[in-house]
Amino acid sequence: MSDIEFHQLIKKSFKNNIPSVSGKYPQWNLIRKQSGNFLIDKNDIESFQRLYTVKPDGNTGNGEISLFWLYNYQVKDTSKPSNRAKSVGGKNADLNIDNMPVEGKAYEEKKTSPIKLGKFTGKKDFVKLVQLLFLIENLLNRKSENMIDLKNFSFEDLRISAENMCLVRQYLKSDKKLQKMPLFNNLFDKIQDIDALFGSIGLKKCTFKRSGNRPGGDLIALEMSKYILTEMFEGKPGENGFVANLPPKQKGIFDNIRGVEYVKVNSKNFNDDAIKDETKKSIKFEGGDIFIALGRVIK
Repeated sequence: MSDIEFHQLIKKSFKNNIPSVSGKYPQWNLIRKQSGNFLIDKNDIESFQRLYTVKPDGNTGNGEISLFWLYNYQVKDTSKPSNRAKSVGGKNADLNIDNMPVEGKAYEEKKTSPIKLGKFTGKKDFVKLVQLLFLIENLLNRKSENMIDLKNFSFEDLRISAENMCLVRQYLKSDKKLQKMPLFNNLFDKIQDIDALFGSIGLKKCTFKRSGNRPGGDLIALEMSKYILTEMFEGKPGENGFVANLPPKQKGIFDNIRGVEYVKVNSKNFNDDAIKDETKKSIKFEGGDIFIALGRVIK
């Protein structure tokens, strides 16, 4: 949707009498904290709430137009709004505010609870890697009733599969006779494909080391998880962009006790310990979607 259409929706919602924004709110390009929140001023909350569920189509989430109003109507004459917030969308973040990409969400869950980022199944290199790892794991170590499914798995499934692949790789790469034996030669080809994929997507830490120092399942699963998170955030909001959550306290009602919650996305600030901690389920893969606890995964 265009800025003009957003302005028209705001005008329609207020019956041509758009209120000015009273409160002072963070300037997004000056935010230095990785995460935080801010509340909506008591003089603005009624107008913010009125716009909370206004959306032109199914691609616009709750609160997106509220944020657009909040940053463009900090003017006395609302017939002449500013241009601090722009509607973007598509493959990019929903909004651009103060020249910073801001992806809007409206999750009831708190930052320490997993929220859905979207489908990971469109990320072909990651999917192919996972398929190859699970193919080897299911073939060598799993009974038919507990095989790992590509669309539903945990970090621990990824770690175990990577560890066992790593062991097999070490044996095969160290034994040229074994590489040429029937069946083992096919397995060796799959291992070669895995190493080639690791190299092509910048995960050289995960490839075979002739020194004998195996990367191991922990490192491989962690690097793959960080890779797919970076891929999922690409453009939405992109590196150093923001995810802004505008949580409801009940359906259609903004929760101003929590306020606008934001997290700055920076791949250098992924929390390795949180990603690896299986007990907290900070990252999981279900139904082809990836879920993460933003407040844990990003420091």
